[in-house]
Formats: sequence, structure tokens, C-alpha cells
Amino acid sequence: MILVNKNQPEQVRLLRALLALVAVLTFGTCGFMIIQEDWGFWRSLYFTVITITTVGYGDYGLCEAGERFTAILLIFGIGTATYAFGEVVKSAIAYQSAWSFRMQRKVDRINDHFVICGFGRVGKTVCERLTEQSVPFVVIENDDDAIKACLARDYLCVRGEASADATLLEAGIQRARGCVCAVDSDSLNIVITLGARELNPDILIVSRADAEDAVHKIHRAGASHVVSPLLRGGDDIANRLTRPHLTEFIDQSRDEASGYKLGEVKVAPASTLVGKTLKDYGRSHSSIAFLAIKQADGQTRIRPKADEAFAAGDIVFVVGDSDGVYQMSRDAAPV
Repeated sequence: MILVNKNQPEQVRLLRALLALVAVLTFGTCGFMIIQEDWGFWRSLYFTVITITTVGYGDYGLCEAGERFTAILLIFGIGTATYAFGEVVKSAIAYQSAWSFRMQRKVDRINDHFVICGFGRVGKTVCERLTEQSVPFVVIENDDDAIKACLARDYLCVRGEASADATLLEAGIQRARGCVCAVDSDSLNIVITLGARELNPDILIVSRADAEDAVHKIHRAGASHVVSPLLRGGDDIANRLTRPHLTEFIDQSRDEASGYKLGEVKVAPASTLVGKTLKDYGRSHSSIAFLAIKQADGQTRIRPKADEAFAAGDIVFVVGDSDGVYQMSRDAAPV
């Protein structure tokens, strides 16, 4: 009889169960090898396993002593095996729960992040780009293989259906800066967009659309931007035919090794840039050039003047080396 103390740690109970199972297997194997003199180790072990698991074996030609020993093994072995298998299952469930708890604690600690719904080809590429720029994000996935791929890359991941409000809340949608709907179903992307917009009315939502007629539907559902990989692929091919050098310039700006970078910087209300002119900032940061400024009212000024001052809510488009663009991003953040 196995005494179980429920106050013991999970690892201790699992170890006791496995040791008890090993003891029963050893007892049964040695017993059959002694009683059935013509049986070797593997046959005795096999007979022990199929006995305690109640698989059944038919007439194995046991002697009378072997039958008595089998009866004793059945009485004690079945209970031990059931207990051991039960502890293994409970430990697996406890491990999964502990993993979810630890992951949720990490997710609860981040703010101003992006929620990536779906870790397929599109979602994976988005995560790679965000990682390159050290932008925090949380992935929502329900596929075991995709979750393993996320964990292998040290990405924060929430298990569940992104179309469920509860899952979006677990991913911190109300604290998030943006949401990417990247699952391979237009109907699900519509539902995710509706849920994200309802839970966070001010969030930036970028959604994927496969079918051309789904673009307008996802926009009506509340998406800020809709990207169609198929249509975008055609546009990219056309641009490479008609504007090859400009396309190459933009492509190279995404590569850190190119030496320059196109940047988009939003000026926060409490940043050190507010009230400072482009000339003043450019004097101490000569590695960047200002291309345009989009004001909070939506107006965009191309080639802004040097005496123009930054204002809260401005979105500044710049080009320069990576360090200069990153430095301006930090300067534009709240103090």
C-alpha cells in the first residue's frame, strides 16, 4: 500500500511514484526469472509489464508457483502502476500550469507593446523585425508547434484563440500600443479587429487580408491599416520594374549593415524635443536629415524649415545612420 502525503511537493510525490513503479518491475522481473527457470530477463520484464498494466497475455504456460506469484503481483502492481501513471499526468499538467503562470507574470509587467495574433509566416516576420528594433511584443497562438517556435526564440507568448476577448486581455491589449492580426483567415482577422478595437479604442491595428474584398470589411471592422500580401507583392514587383533604385534604397534602409536608416519618430508631449528647432537639434546631431513632419492635425510638411520647432504629437520622418535615428527616438520619448 502506498501512503500519499498531499502536502509533499509535486516533485517528491512524482519521485516516490516512479521509485515504487521501478520496485514493482524489479520485484516482478526477478520473481519470474527465479520461478520460471527457463525465462530470461526480457521475457520476465515483458510479462511483468503486461501483468501490471492488465493488457492480458492468454495462456503463457505458467507453473503453479508462477500463477500464485502472478496473483500477488496483480494485487500490488496494478495499484502501484495506476498511482505512478496518475502522478506523471498530474506533473505534466502542473508543469503546463506553472509555465502559463510564469509567462503571464512576464506579460503583465510590460506596457506599450504590440500584440501579434498568429505566428505563421507573416507573424513570424513581424516578430523578427520588432526584435531587431528592441520593440516589446506578445504573441497569441493556439498551435503547439508555433508556441514551441516562439519559446525557442524567447518570445513572450499567450496560449489561446486570438478571437476571444479573454485571450486578448491576457496579452495586455488594453495596455498595448498596437495589434497585428496576422492569422491566415480573413473572417478571424475581422473578429480579432472588432475585439481589439472594442477593448482598446485608441490602439493601432494592422490586419492582414488575403482576399481583395476582405480589405474593405476589415477596415470597417476598425483596422487602422490593412495589408494584403498578394496585392503588396504585385506592387513590389511593379516598383522594382519602374523605380528600381528607389526600391533598392528603401530595402537597404532596413539593413543595419547599409550604414543608413529611414526612421519615423513621434514626439511625445513630455520629451526634450518639444520647443526645440530643427536647426538646434541638427547642430548636435549632424548624422540625420529631416525629410518631412506630419503634424498632430494631419498636415504634412515636406522639407521643413530649419527654424521650425518640434511640437507634441509631431511625427518626424528622418534619414541617417542607425545610431542617430535611434538617438532621436530616445530623445522624442517622454522624460
